[in-house]
Amino acid sequence: MQCLSVEPAHAANVAQLHADLAEAPVQAVRARAARADLVVAGQVSQIKEVPRDPSQPITEHDPIWQDAVIRVHDTAGTRDKAPKEVVVRFAASRDVKWAKAPKFNVGGRGVWMLGGEAAPHVAAMRSAMDLPKDHFLVVDPDDFYPEEHAQQVMERVGSAGSKP
Repeated sequence: MQCLSVEPAHAANVAQLHADLAEAPVQAVRARAARADLVVAGQVSQIKEVPRDPSQPITEHDPIWQDAVIRVHDTAGTRDKAPKEVVVRFAASRDVKWAKAPKFNVGGRGVWMLGGEAAPHVAAMRSAMDLPKDHFLVVDPDDFYPEEHAQQVMERVGSAGSKP
């Protein structure tokens, strides 16, 4: 690629660039929500350890799977699929392989973008652990937004306003 000319930036072009940059995170949230099977706002009510499969080798990158029970306060999209609780499996390990994966504690609040995994490795993990259909796997940073961003996220993806 070659540069053929350099021109000063026009105010209109700069303004459009700033608007596009400001809109990018909003579009990313909406895109993830569009892929999700369910988007919920809620609070972690319980954490359960997932028993280790004895046939699996112990490795330095063990995810230390745990299940978080989420009490649902609000949903985005249709009310038809508004459960009172959902279970999400997450990697509690702080290992470098799982460093960006969301971690949860009892009492933690936020918004979860559940299911609809686009990444093949997530589908493979889900299949390998024989995760029940009513449980969700949360390993991508885009699958969870903490409480301080919850209201903005729900507004951007269209809260259904259900309050069980």
